[in-house]
Amino acid sequence: MNTNQELNTKIRQAFTNATPDILPSVLADCNTQKGSVPMKKKSYRRFKPLIAIAAALTLLIGTASGIHVYRNQHAIVSTVLLDVNPSIAIKINRDERVIDVVPRNEDGRIIIGDMDFTGSHIDVAVNALIGSMLTKGYLSELANSILISVDGENAKNNAALQAKLTESVQNLLQTGNFNGAVLSQTIEADKNLQQLAENNHISVGKAQLIQNLLDANPLHTFEELSSLTINELNLLVSSATEPLPQVNSNGSASDKAYIGRDAALKAALTHTGLSFPSLDAVRAEIELDWEDGVMVYEVEFDANGIEYDYQINATSGEIMKADQDRDDDHPTNRPGDSGATDNTEAPTEEPSSGSHGATDTPSQPLSIEAVKALVLSNTGLTADQIWDYECELDRENGVLIYEIEFKIERTEYHYEVNALTGEIIWVEKEVDD
Repeated sequence: MNTNQELNTKIRQAFTNATPDILPSVLADCNTQKGSVPMKKKSYRRFKPLIAIAAALTLLIGTASGIHVYRNQHAIVSTVLLDVNPSIAIKINRDERVIDVVPRNEDGRIIIGDMDFTGSHIDVAVNALIGSMLTKGYLSELANSILISVDGENAKNNAALQAKLTESVQNLLQTGNFNGAVLSQTIEADKNLQQLAENNHISVGKAQLIQNLLDANPLHTFEELSSLTINELNLLVSSATEPLPQVNSNGSASDKAYIGRDAALKAALTHTGLSFPSLDAVRAEIELDWEDGVMVYEVEFDANGIEYDYQINATSGEIMKADQDRDDDHPTNRPGDSGATDNTEAPTEEPSSGSHGATDTPSQPLSIEAVKALVLSNTGLTADQIWDYECELDRENGVLIYEIEFKIERTEYHYEVNALTGEIIWVEKEVDD
């Protein structure tokens, strides 16, 4: 039984209980009178309570109806969350009229400004807020992504509202000079997710997106991803091996703030000391990721039986990590096979031997091949005498170093070499049991 039916039932009961039962009195009067009954003046005094009750009931019905309308207009049935870096919550009623617009951070406050959306339709409010984000530069060619999250008790209505707003915003962000990217989802928040959102001062919508990313790549932490903008998170979404569940993605996140995949690959290839006919000739896997507080390009490729693994700072192009390992499946590393099959050549210039590099410290690390030649020169060995060679770029006490390991017969060598100068910092030899 709905609210109106309950009110009507209660009103009818009140009316029945309040009406006086005058039938026994009327019958008694008739039995005591003999002959003709003289006419008496009509009296309305006994009906005055009925008139008052009727008026009160009319007022009650009108008030109940007014309360019902008021509740429909002011009851929050859904909340729409808009996240870019500004974060804004729009609370709406069942008619999709705005009850309140709440900034969730200082950038959100800037976007809302002095605009009052009370009573406006959700479409009007969303369009105006996105227009403000465009005008104030929060949405641009460098960062073109927005996250729309719909939270409410009715899952079917949430999904319909999500789809409608996604299409509307997508159309709004497609212009001649600008193409936006829209992530959208419905909220399925639990207490744990709400607590994570509160602890990291972000919306539940952004918290849910981050949790989905962590489910796909548990190497990250919630705290480090919570500081990223929606555009940066969208770049990670696009690099995921599988689409994230319950997250709809429209358009491509902008990477124009970064050096680009071709530049990252070129930096890695240059660092190897090898020459390649073209970037297209290298079958490389390149993905954007978040490491040590910065966006990086993960670059992996094979050359001459060696697997190369690089991390390139996506903003500066600095080589943050360089690793190489023997590819046992490559023909050059199989028993009975010799010669290289890749289109690569050895570097034409070898570094000078010795424990010290050039006087002027370069800004980029030595190539992996160059530092290998330096270490072999120091040991007096040749490349075909060693095996299980591993070389990894690392940073210790603010200094870039190469950590190198290899074996010869039953002896295992460990080297640390200054990656910029070529200085050999540490050497250790031990018997490999």
